[in-house]
Amino acid sequence: MNYSKKKKEELIAEIQELKRTNSSLKQAIEKHNSAFASTGKSVNVETERKETSDAICELEIVKQKAEESEVQFRNLFENAADAIFIAEIESGLILDANLAAEKLLQLSHTEIVGIHQSKLHPEGQEQYYKDRFKKYYEGAIGSKPVGLVESVVARSDGSKVAVEVLASEVTHQGKRCLMGIFRDITNRKKAEAELLKAKEAAEENNASITAILEGTNDSIWAFNKSYEILYINPVFQRDFLQSFGILLEPGINLVDALPNELKPFWKPRYDRVLANEQFLVEDAVPTNNGMLYIQVKFNPIIKKGQVVGGSCFGSDITFRKHSELELLKAKEKAEESDRLKSAFLQNMSHEIRTPMNSIMGFSNLLVENYRNRQVVERYSKIINNSCSDLLEIINDILDISKIESGQLAVNEEECNVVELFAELQIFFAEQQVRLKKEYIALTYNFQSEPSYALIKTDKVKLKQILINLIDNAFKFITSGFIEFGCWFEKNQLHFYVSDTGVGIPSDKQDIIFERFSQLHHRSLKNIGGAGLGLSIARGLSGLLGGRMWIESPSKVPISGKEVATTFHFTIKYVKAVPEKLAPQITNVFDESYFANKTLLIVEDDAYNALYLNEILADTGFNIISTEYAEEAIEIASTQMVDLILMDIRLPDLSGYEATHAILRNKPGMRIIAQTAYAAQDERQKALDAGCLDYIAKPIKRDLLLKLISKSLNMS
Repeated sequence: MNYSKKKKEELIAEIQELKRTNSSLKQAIEKHNSAFASTGKSVNVETERKETSDAICELEIVKQKAEESEVQFRNLFENAADAIFIAEIESGLILDANLAAEKLLQLSHTEIVGIHQSKLHPEGQEQYYKDRFKKYYEGAIGSKPVGLVESVVARSDGSKVAVEVLASEVTHQGKRCLMGIFRDITNRKKAEAELLKAKEAAEENNASITAILEGTNDSIWAFNKSYEILYINPVFQRDFLQSFGILLEPGINLVDALPNELKPFWKPRYDRVLANEQFLVEDAVPTNNGMLYIQVKFNPIIKKGQVVGGSCFGSDITFRKHSELELLKAKEKAEESDRLKSAFLQNMSHEIRTPMNSIMGFSNLLVENYRNRQVVERYSKIINNSCSDLLEIINDILDISKIESGQLAVNEEECNVVELFAELQIFFAEQQVRLKKEYIALTYNFQSEPSYALIKTDKVKLKQILINLIDNAFKFITSGFIEFGCWFEKNQLHFYVSDTGVGIPSDKQDIIFERFSQLHHRSLKNIGGAGLGLSIARGLSGLLGGRMWIESPSKVPISGKEVATTFHFTIKYVKAVPEKLAPQITNVFDESYFANKTLLIVEDDAYNALYLNEILADTGFNIISTEYAEEAIEIASTQMVDLILMDIRLPDLSGYEATHAILRNKPGMRIIAQTAYAAQDERQKALDAGCLDYIAKPIKRDLLLKLISKSLNMS
């Protein structure tokens, strides 16, 4: 049976009262007998007998009550649910213990009685509990119970039990004692520990939730049915302040705080949440810092089945939206690139088949008209022109591939810009005749000091840029003039090419430099090309340390004349230091000089070998031919050979490997590399391998003879 604190105190007081009554009765009887014996007076026998009888009856009644009180006290003592120990104050020895005490200690009554009260507690703490017993006694003077204290009891098996102790002073067996009521609070302690653990877990969870809410990059806020803010995290508070200049805090009305232009959109959303609707929206919000893209999830707050407010979780998806837009642009660009590639392949098929058709067709006609010299010359010229067109297409494809892969090297050399301009004017004068555009004026203008004309740059690439731009102008001009030139400015040379052609629409000026792009005009027919010229020109200008751009319509930068289009580009200016020129070797060959000299042709293609034999048949050379590198090495080692034309791609070894092997045996051997590898850096590879010179296929007879003459005249 468990008692409340108040009930315990009442029970202890009642027990004490019964004991005091019992003691008082005994004292009264003893006093009465003593008084009666000391009088020594004679008394009336009857009266004395009656008084004695009444006293005995009274004593019997008191005795009976005392015994009843003792029995009641004992019953209460023995049957109490809590353990009760009575210890003598003076000695600290336990005089009595109830059944609950025996159960608590797991000892018998005999084993408990007589031990010191400090032995009830864990070993090694005797002195502590002796001192504590003294404090209990001092606090219990006057039979006032000492306040509840917690302690620990040691059982016989060594286990420990948490108890709650209420102590008070009593008289027992005629001795002043301290009675302690011990209540087992093990279960309560477990419950308290679990409660504490749960509380700590809850606090930890709350701290974690708070950390998440406060530390997230998302905006979080909640509101009640009156639109008043219940919670707002720092992110939403900061973003709202930065966007609209309003500091939101708990208690502020969300709807009233919104800018007027946003209220018609956001209040209905809050109303939907309060109507118990859960949903997700994406929004573009104009702010002081530009357009902000957000995604907000709305959730109703429900208590006891009723909606009492709403919570919102907002994410800034501006970066994602921009990425999506960039991805969409990239997708559109890729689709456009695929479209351009498809158009390019179709265009390539057309561009390649057109000159091939002329080459094949007029080659067949040559056979039929071989006796008519004028026809043969005309057909041969057409075939040569078609071959040049085909070669130009192939070179453009190679150039754009090299530029895009970053494998195109810059080979700087001395270049006189004015001389280059004059050379281009002569070159295009011949082109004008071929294109039947002799009536178009082509002029150039160098608008700087003559000393600025001598520069160090990649002359081949600079020339290619100008050829592409001027050639492009000829394609789109029907009348008027083309002017090109340059001037020096800010450590750069600024070039331009202006024409009076059809012009370029403003909406097309950004795409003309794209690969494979072409602008077609209904008024112009037979505009050839692969759509790579401008892309190549811009790439080459970048390699030379500059950039390229367009103006259409425009004025000629120097003369100020009105024109349709002007292309501008710059290159890095590096002043050239004039060098002493080496003695020039004549380009004219003498057949008598070639006579009795042996020429070794190393070529794996039978038709190309036959072509070389044919164009050199009347030179007087003794010609030896082979298609294998190993055989060429053996011939060069065992026979008298004056010059070798070495192909690079051979079936057994490369031409460069064969060159190394030959030069090991014959260090002075003259070798010219001849190959279909036409990249600009191929010449340098040939020179590094030990060749004297390099010629790219298709091979022209005049150029080949010049190289042979130059090589044989070299010491």
